[in-house]
Amino acid sequence: MTATPGSSRLMRRVLIVSVALNVLVVGLVIGVMIRTGGHGPRLMTPPDLRAVILALPDEARASVRSEVRGVVSGGPAERRARLMQGRAFAAAFTADPMDRAALETILAQRRAAGAEIRVELERALLDEMEKLSVAEREAILEQLRETTMRRRDGGGRP
Repeated sequence: MTATPGSSRLMRRVLIVSVALNVLVVGLVIGVMIRTGGHGPRLMTPPDLRAVILALPDEARASVRSEVRGVVSGGPAERRARLMQGRAFAAAFTADPMDRAALETILAQRRAAGAEIRVELERALLDEMEKLSVAEREAILEQLRETTMRRRDGGGRP
């Protein structure tokens, strides 16, 4: 059986279409692997607290904020102490020579206050997350994965 000129042209076209489709499929697979790192969307590291809080439902987010606001705002005495601390910082910073020891003390006090706030924030966040159903937590995780993928792809912060 010999090939006719018409059948060889048809075979060539079929072969070209087949190769083009194979290249397209391979390109799509490689593109997905590059975008996702070879895996489905996942969190490479635990998200920062801000991202988790933003992913919470509105009521839970409001509850976390109100819990932490009580620690941050304090009363008039705490606000006055922060004001005085700011003035002490400015005086030590602009002294000639700069008062390094005073600045180290002020920064250590701020670091301790920040740690106290963070502990309260984490406690309030865990309390609210504990109240959520598994489905709600899975939805939050998916939202965090999407946010992570947008950031990795250059989408910036939400």
